[in-house]
Amino acid sequence: MKGYRNYDKYLDGHINSIKSAYVHGKMYHLPEEECPAIVEGNERVYGQVLEGIDDDKGTILNSVDVLEKYFGNNSSVMYERRKKEVFYEDGTSEMLDMYIFVNNDYLEAHDSIYIEDGDWDSFKKAI
Repeated sequence: MKGYRNYDKYLDGHINSIKSAYVHGKMYHLPEEECPAIVEGNERVYGQVLEGIDDDKGTILNSVDVLEKYFGNNSSVMYERRKKEVFYEDGTSEMLDMYIFVNNDYLEAHDSIYIEDGDWDSFKKAI
């Protein structure tokens, strides 16, 4: 999301547009990593759709894929990029790639915080 460290590190200067949207899932905060984790579910999870600018080799997307796959030296996969239906404020929707947290063992073992309203940005601003 814009305003957070990985946006500044990987995406700043490579984004055409940002739109508010939601997906169906379940939202958690991972305190040790200071990041959100969306898992499969049926609740509304709010965030941003970022329309990026990349080269023909997919350099930006590939670097974000590497970032999202692991935490530090951990060899267990944390996130996978998957197609999900994304819903916009105007009532339209489309299928887009997003990162889903897939490491349930990590989620259960690391004091993850469930965010009931599905809005990680608001959660972060309140703590």
